[in-house]
Amino acid sequence: MRTVDPIKTFAEWYTEAQKDAMVHPDTVALATAAANGRPSVRMVYYRGIRDGGFSFFTNYESRKGRELAGNPFAAMVFYWPHLGRQVRIEGSVQRLSAEESDAYFYSRPYQSQITASISAQSRSMESENDFADRLAKAEQSMLPIARPESWGGFKLVPEAIEFGPEGNSEGIIGLCTECRGTDGRPRACILEMGVGRWGIGNWTNPAGQNRDPEISKWTKWGQALVSSALRA
Repeated sequence: MRTVDPIKTFAEWYTEAQKDAMVHPDTVALATAAANGRPSVRMVYYRGIRDGGFSFFTNYESRKGRELAGNPFAAMVFYWPHLGRQVRIEGSVQRLSAEESDAYFYSRPYQSQITASISAQSRSMESENDFADRLAKAEQSMLPIARPESWGGFKLVPEAIEFGPEGNSEGIIGLCTECRGTDGRPRACILEMGVGRWGIGNWTNPAGQNRDPEISKWTKWGQALVSSALRA
């Protein structure tokens, strides 16, 4: 299997996703799990690749922050419906440095800095007006906002990156995945999905015949995908 660069492939897809996007291309589903294995998922904003990791920012005392402190692994899914594509990422999670978190925090609009500084994210409020009252007081003060120690960045360091179409409702679509082999280097492979068995250079079903035109369309898509992912 030829060596590939999954980060480069992601960057190419991400650049394409900026054009005519139906939803913000930085919106990503982030899944974490508690120490007992119980999962949770929410939408966050992707904030760039930093030293090989996919970064995002949050309150460290939020549910996801607490779960990552006790179980530092996560998964992400980018979904770009206007391209008919998704990218799934799994790996370990590390906190960004205070300097990186400061730089991002102070690049945000003043209103966003205020919100981050007063929000007790994922925790119950004493009343419905509690947050609104604290927000109004902070806005009226117009004082410089310091980044709270409880707020900052993480990066998900990928162990597997899977590139594929937006869904697999027919159970026949082969997905290209780029992950790390036993030597730690990125490698490309094809996932076996449903009734179809797909291999590089053999884009037909096990009997050697395409089942119908719809399958033929997706095998051509898969061939183009692998060709793109494996190009030198």
